Amino acid sequence: LGRIYLYKEDNLNVAKDYLIKCTELLNGKELHYKFILTAIYARIYLYEIWEKLQQLENCYSLLDKALELYLSYTKEEDYPDPFNIDIFLPNKGNSKINLINSHILTLDYMKKLYCLQPTNMHKFVIYVHNLLNKQLKTIKDSTENHIFLCWAEASAELSIYFLYSNRFMEAKIHIAAAEYMTVMYRISLITDLDAKSEEKMYNYHLVYMFINQLWAMYGIMLLRSSKERLLQHKSNKSCEVNNTESECHLKLEKEIMKPLTFVDLEKDLKRIIKYHITDIYVSDLDDIKIIFGNVLKWLDEVFMHFKETNQFIPQVQIILCMSKAYKYYVYFVGSKSKQIKVIEVQTKMLKKYINTLSSEYNALPEYHYLKKLNFELAITYSTLLNIMFEELHEIEEITDEMRMKMKQLVTNVIHEFNLF
Repeated sequence: LGRIYLYKEDNLNVAKDYLIKCTELLNGKELHYKFILTAIYARIYLYEIWEKLQQLENCYSLLDKALELYLSYTKEEDYPDPFNIDIFLPNKGNSKINLINSHILTLDYMKKLYCLQPTNMHKFVIYVHNLLNKQLKTIKDSTENHIFLCWAEASAELSIYFLYSNRFMEAKIHIAAAEYMTVMYRISLITDLDAKSEEKMYNYHLVYMFINQLWAMYGIMLLRSSKERLLQHKSNKSCEVNNTESECHLKLEKEIMKPLTFVDLEKDLKRIIKYHITDIYVSDLDDIKIIFGNVLKWLDEVFMHFKETNQFIPQVQIILCMSKAYKYYVYFVGSKSKQIKVIEVQTKMLKKYINTLSSEYNALPEYHYLKKLNFELAITYSTLLNIMFEELHEIEEITDEMRMKMKQLVTNVIHEFNLF
């Protein structure tokens, strides 16, 4: 009935009530062969309803449970054929295919949720990570070189979850593993006489640039987290942080708390230069300068790629990332005079790119993205103005030059906000 009201009658609320009642009736009986398909599909249909109602917060536990049910039911190789109770399922004669299809659909929906909010997708991350680990046993002997690139892309995408969870060690491992697999893919292409090798090189370049973006994101988020940690210390707040376990991480079950690594790749990853970037919180200025410099270098490389391929919006996104790197870096440089110098460099960088891109947009969405740079520059000018104002308290005499400079900053702030 829930499915009928969902697809035939398009009555979401009635369908939802029936499906919730279904899950309640099956509670504790889901793993019986007569009920497993119904239990999984009821949750899939409920996900579709909540998605249409734009209430995604209700979706995570549903798909987690659907995944858990499938894994529990199929953990033995000789698991019983499920009972085909749903007359609407396409393979009425092969219930195992229906079960596999339900699993594929569950993973597809989980991937959609992961793209929207990766931090809530703990079980999905563990599942995909375990799949990647399993593939490591055979991937090096594979004759299908595209497997390297698929593996790399999946590992790279998982790193986003770890970054947002402040689990920098695992994030670094997944990004480095992704880079290692792209190297393996690149090597395999040297002897590849396939007519599609040009297309394969293009795909390689896309994944390689994605990985570079992630390395930059890694550096930026490490600077941000390091800044937050120091601020907590200054506020006399307890701040004992484990780099493999974020606060939300500690609240999760034991399996989720276990660090997710690639033991079989440990030696290989040491050959990846970027792998040697730190994964602990930093406070030493020399270490911070290295991270900051690398972030700008990686972002510049990605920016040039987007420029060469005429991708306007990604160019703007990279510039905003550069600006974010400056924001976190400036906190560590020390005196206000040094902070002012860094922010002045940041404003020049933003102005340069705004001037360059202001004549290159071709569509309304691109124009709106360009306005984000104006807003970013306005905020940067405001920050600079605020620091200069604070510095005045440390100066005995305010010169006319200082007054003119601050007056110009006020004008710049207003101008950029008006452009936004």
